[in-house]
Amino acid sequence: MSYKEDDFAELIDDYDIVVDTMGGAIQEKSFDVLKKGGKLVSIAQPPDERLAAENGVKAGFLWLEPDGKQLTELGKLLENGKVKANIGHTFPLNQDGLRSAHELSQSHHAKGKIAIEIK
Repeated sequence: MSYKEDDFAELIDDYDIVVDTMGGAIQEKSFDVLKKGGKLVSIAQPPDERLAAENGVKAGFLWLEPDGKQLTELGKLLENGKVKANIGHTFPLNQDGLRSAHELSQSHHAKGKIAIEIK
């Protein structure tokens, strides 16, 4: 399936769960691929409760809260090479760099993480 050519909501259906990372129209279409009793979890925006009820599914929003202890453990895993960060794009900390990073983020087409380089 190509996101550039295909409409996923027309190609798949009857799924138990959808994890929405995009929000907006993508999230709205995601309700159509769930089976009755399915679940939609979004990390992008709170799902429309009316759409969830109309489709007979449960929907919720998950927002991660910063946790210093977990971040310290993650930092150790990165340092020890047990976890690798995939940095896809690096931009300088200036007006043009921040603008470019923001535009790439808004395109939803970035591969890997977007990093801002601070010298």
